[in-house]
Amino acid sequence: GDARCCARQFRAAAGGSEVGKLSDPFEFEGVSRRGAVAVPLRDHDPVLNKPISTRPAKAGGRPKRTCRGLTPLLALIALIICSSAAATDARVRALILPKRHATLASRLQATIERIGPDNGDRFLAGDVLVAFDCTGFAAELARAVAASDAARDTVTVKEELARSGAASRLQAVLARAEAKRANADVAVMQNQVTQCTIRAPYAGRVVKRVANANETVGFRDPLMEIVGDDSFEVRAFVPSAWARSLVPGARFQVTIDETGASVEAEVVALAAWIDNISQLMEVRGRVVSETARLTAGMSGMARFADAPEVLAGASPAPAPESTP
Repeated sequence: GDARCCARQFRAAAGGSEVGKLSDPFEFEGVSRRGAVAVPLRDHDPVLNKPISTRPAKAGGRPKRTCRGLTPLLALIALIICSSAAATDARVRALILPKRHATLASRLQATIERIGPDNGDRFLAGDVLVAFDCTGFAAELARAVAASDAARDTVTVKEELARSGAASRLQAVLARAEAKRANADVAVMQNQVTQCTIRAPYAGRVVKRVANANETVGFRDPLMEIVGDDSFEVRAFVPSAWARSLVPGARFQVTIDETGASVEAEVVALAAWIDNISQLMEVRGRVVSETARLTAGMSGMARFADAPEVLAGASPAPAPESTP
């Protein structure tokens, strides 16, 4: 039927026949949309081994669209659609994504003293990725510590004077408040000094480095993009009818295009929203097998085999009737 017709047209178009050389994509059944001029088609089909009839249309008539007059691109699309309709399989395209992905940015305005790995380099958790020149921040911290020490000594003196009656209790209270403010300044400066070094939050690789040593960056300026390479997840879009059989914990196989290897994954969650136009839903899974050869961005073919009677498009068997 349709699949054979599309296959015949695609093969004819790929072989350089007159059918595949039509200049107008709307030339069907020997009729062009520019007029009622008959375009000769192949007289004999080498695939089906049968003659092909050519029927000119009436002048001014609207061309009848069939599978026979498609251009090579349309024939390929029609072949895919017809093949999908003829035999549906529980396989969909899948994408491998890292579970941990981050863009590191500067938390202060300073000059980069040292920046470690470059694009594609690996690092371990805790490695120093970026180090800033924090000479000024260290001096500010030392000044804040000195002010805090002075405020603490002032509190001691004011309290002794208040006990002897040489100073009011209000002066002692104000001295204690000033000491708390000085301690807060120390904490602020200590936090800024700790931001002078950025360490890797987890083991992974550098995707892209956008800063270099000796550059002065501002607050929230991006420095590098990193990904974790020890755990990956799988994203795929499947027909919404598969929701009857896909449940969290279901296992499936993914054949990676780049390596040819197969990895095992399991469903983590189904999409909370189904697209009502395409009738597709997103499935999120995690890789449970070895991930040493995986790289973020790889793709492949995911095969679900938990419920073939549903995933293959067949109607599920009815439940047996309960007997009294």
